Amino acid sequence: MSNELIFLLATLVEVIVVFIAARLGREWLLGTIAINLILIGIFGAKLISVFGLVTNVGNVFYACVFLATHFFIERHGKNAAWQTIWFGVGSVVFFTVMSQFAVNYNGSLLSDATNSASATLFSFSPRVISASILAYVFAQ
Repeated sequence: MSNELIFLLATLVEVIVVFIAARLGREWLLGTIAINLILIGIFGAKLISVFGLVTNVGNVFYACVFLATHFFIERHGKNAAWQTIWFGVGSVVFFTVMSQFAVNYNGSLLSDATNSASATLFSFSPRVISASILAYVFAQ
């Protein structure tokens, strides 16, 4: 499957999920924000080529975080939206801290491939997540 098709499908799924979450209520929107921010932290460093442009995988997730935040502003006011921003920051910080604990466990030899993959994926995540969360706060 081409990157363009995956990008369009991911965008469609993300937008549908945010619209459904908006109809289901505040907690669902908070959940989509937290999940998308964590996805940005995990996959934000992965660069892809889409429609001839190089971008990161996290851009679709970012767009849907902004969409969910705008739904919050529309339905619950600016104060509630600010609360969601700090909820998102807290979720990402908690994820980053806990992922570092998980990576630093001494893994069993039975899961050596998983240990290596986890270390590769999450060893640089604090830097990526820090930059990502700063960009998120300033953009909001």
